[in-house]
Amino acid sequence: MGTNGSSARTGRTTRRRAALATMLAVLAGALWLATPGGALAEDDGLFETNDTRYVVAADGSPVKVTVDLTLRNTVPDVRTSGGVRYYYFTRYLVAVPTGTQNLRATSNGRSLNVSLEKAPDPAFQDIQTAAISFPELRYGKTRSISLTYDLQGADIRSSDLSRVGKGYAAFITSATGEAGHTSVEVVAPKSYEFHASSDAFTETRSGATTAWKSTKATDDLGIWEFVTLRDHDLAGEATVTIGGDTVRLLSFPGDDAWSDFVADKLTAAVPHLERLTGTPWPGGLDTVVEDVSPTVTGYAWFNAATNEILLGEELDTHLLVHEASHVWFNHNRIGDRWLQEGLAEVVATRIGPTIGGTEDPPTAPSPTGKGAFKLSTWSDPEGRAGETDSYGYPAAYAAVEELIGDLDDESFAEVVSAALGGESAYERPGSTLNRSGTGTRRFLDLVEDRGGNASADATYRTWILDEGASALLDERAESRKLYRAIDGSDGAWQPPKGLRWLMTDWQFSDADELMGDLDATAAAAGQLQDDAAAAALDLPASLREGYESADVPSGYQESGKAIRAAIDSVAEVDDATRAVEEAGDPVSELGEAILGTDAQVDASRAAFSDGEFAAADRHARTAASQSRISGLLGIATVAAAVLALGGLTVLAVALLRRRRPAVEPAATTPFPPGPPPGDLR
Repeated sequence: MGTNGSSARTGRTTRRRAALATMLAVLAGALWLATPGGALAEDDGLFETNDTRYVVAADGSPVKVTVDLTLRNTVPDVRTSGGVRYYYFTRYLVAVPTGTQNLRATSNGRSLNVSLEKAPDPAFQDIQTAAISFPELRYGKTRSISLTYDLQGADIRSSDLSRVGKGYAAFITSATGEAGHTSVEVVAPKSYEFHASSDAFTETRSGATTAWKSTKATDDLGIWEFVTLRDHDLAGEATVTIGGDTVRLLSFPGDDAWSDFVADKLTAAVPHLERLTGTPWPGGLDTVVEDVSPTVTGYAWFNAATNEILLGEELDTHLLVHEASHVWFNHNRIGDRWLQEGLAEVVATRIGPTIGGTEDPPTAPSPTGKGAFKLSTWSDPEGRAGETDSYGYPAAYAAVEELIGDLDDESFAEVVSAALGGESAYERPGSTLNRSGTGTRRFLDLVEDRGGNASADATYRTWILDEGASALLDERAESRKLYRAIDGSDGAWQPPKGLRWLMTDWQFSDADELMGDLDATAAAAGQLQDDAAAAALDLPASLREGYESADVPSGYQESGKAIRAAIDSVAEVDDATRAVEEAGDPVSELGEAILGTDAQVDASRAAFSDGEFAAADRHARTAASQSRISGLLGIATVAAAVLALGGLTVLAVALLRRRRPAVEPAATTPFPPGPPPGDLR
């Protein structure tokens, strides 16, 4: 589940690992016995050295195991009034895995009697005891014993843990003895890949084999490790196509049921993962490997370095979805382990039932109970699930469920996609500015601002942040109040970038100081937007850009000056516009037309929108001045026109008169009175 090695999941598997460790402790208490000739010796009465070697064959034949023991009686004889009382040992018990065969014990070249016995507790099905009998071992005496046996693995998905087959092996290794005098060594062909329940093993290559050896005690009793070995070239292989990528499924040879299950559930889960994360399949998964180690150690894992998921052999839908979600929730995008695991578990719980699994949510532990700790301190596992994991996983689920579990799928995806994209809550959704890997702090901001969770602060105090970090939440709350005031007073604009970055990084002291300096500028920005809207003026983009992108003192100062200059210019332009509009009678409009006043107004408004405030003011003043005289000019123009028209009329009359012809006198008739000549009456 983690990305740099492994990650655990609590439940049956983790309890089994704890039980096995307990079983070894039980056996250790019974590893030696005193005969009736002496009282039961104390626990420190036997000095033990133990070197245990496991040899794995490539052909799948049983693992050959050799246990070289040295036992020394350290309980002195005691003189009593009746003589000497002495203590001795005649039997030694060795823990061996279920499936052990062909037991043989020798000492000094002679065979010893050895038999297999059931574990003291029938609940421990995975361990037996090899009981070795020998003659009395008295004080100060030493006996060297060599125990050999073959380890035959159990069937796949058996309740027993040992697995041995062609190309794979998995089994418990143990060596009980004194610290510094105990070792476990595993030898296999060099083609095998090795995993163990701790990182204590060192690797040595020699010819065709590789040896992994540990001398580090896992507890006061000696060494207990679970190991798995795989040769992927000998695995059963199938493929499935996910988002256009071919993913290899490497199973135990012949385990087609596992390959079919993984292919089916992975194909079904991915569309739901895309929907709940709000992001498409990101790629980065090459292989899913079947292994026994998750069954024992309690954790499967996604390894982002190798693009590999390692799963147990159980057909567990919930666990598969959890691990598949780490293709999204890994260190490349999500910076803290609790957040990776909490998101993965919440998503798996939502998706599991939709593809035939069970909801299977973990039970929330007590945040103040035994073993509880603050999740921000939960580190990555180092090769095996640590003691803190039994609390960490369910607590991480509980915390993330409180933070965003109540959101519907769409709102859930909005928060998660922002987290995966490394967005800052102080930027607009989808912005590429101020992006970084999402960790504990950035996620809280997103949950509050994008998810609308007003009680997220309380969840962080309960589950995530320790007392010192919780004190920072108080400072954060005050700074966010100031920020909201700034963001409210500057209208539709964002607060300056420098402030947004300080808030994102939780640099609240510096942010508070900056907000004190920005208060007047933010108010001016809001006023400017209101004034421009009232004047129906388009604000130049440079004003907003200059304000929002400012991140140094000079930038804040320059932005403030520009905003105040723009406020003054808005007043100039608006006054001129109003003056021209108010002088709207025909005579004034005539004067404005003659002067070109409308052109001055248009030029003023255009210059303002271009950010040329000096030019805008100049044109505005010209328009205002012209508006003041436009009426007189209009009257004068009309009067002149009237006068000119009157003069033309008089002139026209005179000309007409001058052109009219004189009246001629009547002509003298040449005829006498009477009918004219030619009258035939």
